[in-house]
Amino acid sequence: MSLLYDYLDGELEGVSLERVKAHFEACRMCYPHLRFEEAFRAAIQRAGRGEKAPADLKAHLLELLESTSAES
Repeated sequence: MSLLYDYLDGELEGVSLERVKAHFEACRMCYPHLRFEEAFRAAIQRAGRGEKAPADLKAHLLELLESTSAES
């Protein structure tokens, strides 16, 4: 399951896409995670279609991310 996000992001390196896809679709442990992530990503895309976050929200989120990464 460690390749799930690389697979979904189209960023698999050095691994056969078809082999990973076949594993995810056959594995009882991976399949539910694959379907959940696909459904979640599709819902996020539908919810955000055509709408942009306000500039101040974007700036605030970037500040939070920077402060969080500075603490690590």
